Amino acid sequence: ASVAAAWSVGAVPLTTGGNLHSSLGSPSPKQVGDACMRFPVDALEVTVTVDGNAETVVAVSDVVVGRWMRGDFAVVSANGRWAGLDIAPRAHPNDGFLHVLSIPRGVRVRQRLAARKRAVLGTHVPHPDITVTRGESFTASNTSRSRLLVDGRRWDRWESVAVRVLPDHAEVLA
Repeated sequence: ASVAAAWSVGAVPLTTGGNLHSSLGSPSPKQVGDACMRFPVDALEVTVTVDGNAETVVAVSDVVVGRWMRGDFAVVSANGRWAGLDIAPRAHPNDGFLHVLSIPRGVRVRQRLAARKRAVLGTHVPHPDITVTRGESFTASNTSRSRLLVDGRRWDRWESVAVRVLPDHAEVLA
């Protein structure tokens, strides 16, 4: 949230935690006057339709549709990390792509648990039913009252979501 707020006023924020910070290698905390590195990073343009009205926001890190443990599940990431997991092991925060981890409804709970444990190190793929893809856009419709989170913000009564990558959208300090 602090990164998105800084971007909205044209500032270059210092990453101190979260998925973006982790994808940059979790650099040590900085004090005023310390040397920093400046990184260009991608972002996600997210358009959510609620009650027939579309709202567009910029996401710094991820869009989550559904729940890991049941039903259809997808994480769209700008940097390949989500909730402490390396969901897209080949992703980079400035590669110009969004990365999507998808788990279909038919994957059993035991396999989902095993994949989640392996995803800490990014070894959850290859798996015959779990996919990680990269591209420039992603869309989903809410057909079964699925949960939708955009950078941790929950959207209620959503009908559809469209995500597209914003290459080199902004810069951060680390």
